[in-house]
Amino acid sequence: MFDWLYQSQVGWVSLIYFVFWVWMLVSCLRSDPERNIWALILIFMACPGAVIYFLVRWLPSRDLEGPSFLKRVTRHGELKQLETAAHQIGNAYQYVQWGEKLIELGLYADAGNAFRKALEMESDNLQALWGAAVSELKAKEWDAARPRLEAILEQSPEYKFGDVSFAYCHLLYETGEKDAAREKLESHIRRWRTPQSQFLLATILEEAGETEAARKRLQDMLMDINSSPRAIARKQGHWKGKARTMLRRLKRK
Repeated sequence: MFDWLYQSQVGWVSLIYFVFWVWMLVSCLRSDPERNIWALILIFMACPGAVIYFLVRWLPSRDLEGPSFLKRVTRHGELKQLETAAHQIGNAYQYVQWGEKLIELGLYADAGNAFRKALEMESDNLQALWGAAVSELKAKEWDAARPRLEAILEQSPEYKFGDVSFAYCHLLYETGEKDAAREKLESHIRRWRTPQSQFLLATILEEAGETEAARKRLQDMLMDINSSPRAIARKQGHWKGKARTMLRRLKRK
C-alpha cells in the first residue's frame, strides 16, 4: 500500500515538473530574444534548467508585483497616514497623494473618491484628473472618464508620456467609435510607438477586414521590440506572444 502511495506521489511530482519545464520552454521559444542559447539549456538540463530560466529570465521580464492584498497589509500604516493628512490638511495635494497610494494598492473605487475630492478644490489639477480617469476606466465608466481625458489632453497632450493619449484611444475603441480610435491611434503612434498602441491598431484593422494592413502593423511592432535593448525586449515578451498569435490567425484568413 505504501509503495503504491509513494509511487503515485512521485508520479504527480514528475508530471508537475514536466508541465513546468514545457511552460518555460514554450515561453522561451515564443518571446526570449536569446532563445537559441536558453532553449539548449532547457533541453539539456531539463528541470534544473527550467528553474534557472524561471529565476534568471522569466521573472525579471515580467516586472511582477506582490498581490494587492499583501501590499495593503504591509503598507496599511502608510495609507492611514496619507488618509489622515488628507482629512486634516484638506488640500488637493494631500488628496492626490492619498489617491495615488490607493491606486498603487488596487483600491480603485476609493482612489476615485479621493481624486474627485481633489477636483472639487482644483478642477484643473492634472494629477487628480488622471487619477480619477484611471479609476473610472478600471470600472469601465467610459462616460465619466472621457471628459477628464479630454481635459488633460487639452492642457497637456504629452502628459504621462502618451499614457493619457493611449487611454483616450482605447476608450474610443471600447465605446464603438472605431474610426475615431483608428485616426487617433495613427497620430499617437507617430509619437509613441508602443506595443499596446500598435496591437490595438492592428486589432481595429483586422476587424475592418484590412488583413494585410493588420499584418504589416504587427510585423512592424515585432521589429520595434526586437531592435530594442535586450532588457526592454524581454519585458515586451507578452506583446510578442500576442502579436504572433494574431499573425497566425491572420494567416488563415
